[in-house]
Amino acid sequence: MVRGTERSKPQRAVAGKIPFRLRLKAWWDGNELYLRRRKRDRRSHGKDTLTRQKGYRDPERPWDSPRVRMLQAVWGEGFCAPGGPDHILELVKPFGLTPAMSMLHLGAGLGGPARTIAGEFGVWIAGFESDHELAQAGAALSNLAGMAKKAMVAPFDLQKFELSLNSCDAIFADSIFFPIVDKHRLMRILDLALKERGQLLFTDYVLTRRGGEESPEIQAWMKQEPVAPHPWTAQEYTDFLADLKLDIRITEDVTAAVRSMIIQGWANFTATASAGDLDPEMASCLTEEVNLWTSRVAAFDSGELRVYRIYALKKVAEKMLSDW
Repeated sequence: MVRGTERSKPQRAVAGKIPFRLRLKAWWDGNELYLRRRKRDRRSHGKDTLTRQKGYRDPERPWDSPRVRMLQAVWGEGFCAPGGPDHILELVKPFGLTPAMSMLHLGAGLGGPARTIAGEFGVWIAGFESDHELAQAGAALSNLAGMAKKAMVAPFDLQKFELSLNSCDAIFADSIFFPIVDKHRLMRILDLALKERGQLLFTDYVLTRRGGEESPEIQAWMKQEPVAPHPWTAQEYTDFLADLKLDIRITEDVTAAVRSMIIQGWANFTATASAGDLDPEMASCLTEEVNLWTSRVAAFDSGELRVYRIYALKKVAEKMLSDW
């Protein structure tokens, strides 16, 4: 815990790495931190030396950018969107994961969800993230957690990616499909990648009705998204999954729960933030994040945009008499 409020008074941290929350808290309060080195300097005659660390900055962690720190400050360590470990574990419960299964996570973000799932179920997860800044940070965080292979995070292009046939027991994605232009191609790729009895689970932002994209709230939301949205309705998703012969087990409107998590995340952030001056880079990132989530909540409240959870199974291929 950081004591004192005077900006000129340096604050000492315990030996080892300064925890993210302590560094962020000190930065908000305008304090300076000192990090005690683990290795002793011979010139110090056996005494520990101090390396000056100003606020949150750490030149040895270049992936730990202002945006990455800001996202974790709002959504939790290792996360870049609403819903922490408990929410993620609840989402993937239908999978019935075991260590013998292989799982693909599209939209892995900072890797927090993958590390949570791998730690809970022992499953090996291949995580892919289209935002290269987040992918780099997610890979570094998995490595620091000793889970570089167990909860892998790597960059990919969601618009153009390919998957190996019959390679996945489970595929999970959390609200990342709505910017995809060709969703028919996307769903075919996911279907072909699933093994027999493979499972697909995703959430996504969907239109309540076709034509709702012309509403002022949806138009305002679309302008705030970093990648232009091309949302489907929930019915369009389920119709095409049915055409692929997937067995749809869950089609659930989870907007209220997601909205609640958004509000709670920002409430937690503002409760811990101080009145200290923000670094210009982080302030800019924070402003963009506020605008993004404000537009999403407004679209929810208009009734034209919802969040759906959809879960489907790949059926066992039926054999004809000629196959025997």
